[in-house]
Amino acid sequence: MIGKRYFIIGRTANITVPHNGRVNCQYQNKCWLGCNFGAYFSTQSSTLPAAVKTGNLTLRPYSIVTRIIYDKDTQKAKGVEVLDAETNQTYEYYAKVIFLCASALNSTWILMNSATDIWEGGLGSSSGELGHNLMDHHFRCGAGGIVEDHLDKQVYGRRANGLYVPRFVNVEGDPKKRDYVRGFGYQGSASRNGGYASAEERQVVVASKMPSVA
Repeated sequence: MIGKRYFIIGRTANITVPHNGRVNCQYQNKCWLGCNFGAYFSTQSSTLPAAVKTGNLTLRPYSIVTRIIYDKDTQKAKGVEVLDAETNQTYEYYAKVIFLCASALNSTWILMNSATDIWEGGLGSSSGELGHNLMDHHFRCGAGGIVEDHLDKQVYGRRANGLYVPRFVNVEGDPKKRDYVRGFGYQGSASRNGGYASAEERQVVVASKMPSVA
């Protein structure tokens, strides 16, 4: 295939040196279980402790944001409406800046639920695209293989990451480029079961590399 493709380390949010009380990555490759060292970025390990230190944080559990409050005069969001999941009572909170961080589906739901006479399709829906064009992420589909090599080598650590090709088709310079803007990324990894070669494997490798004497 013609066109440039870049083979890089995967994107990750692990710190490699201690930072603001957080311990650096220990290479256990157990990020999905929750990092008890705080090396992997999360709200619990990074942003919440930083917010607590300001002295201006009030953490309110069991609260469901139902809509964003829009100010017609300033043409800006000025607050949120919150439903208490335990009492079913509604509260309103106001701030100079509103961050909407409810992931793809719930962020869209909140925006659509914030419809006004100005934004009939939902807050920020002037393009008509709000709630459309949802793209799923294909997970664990692909191909794999076994490489019968490096059995005499030792593996140290477990890097919490893999390899990444940001775009492997539909790149500039490719005569087969499609007539749309986006492309496709490729992710992968390599590992050894158990991290060690067995004694039998090592003996075979050592034997195969010994020079033959006639």
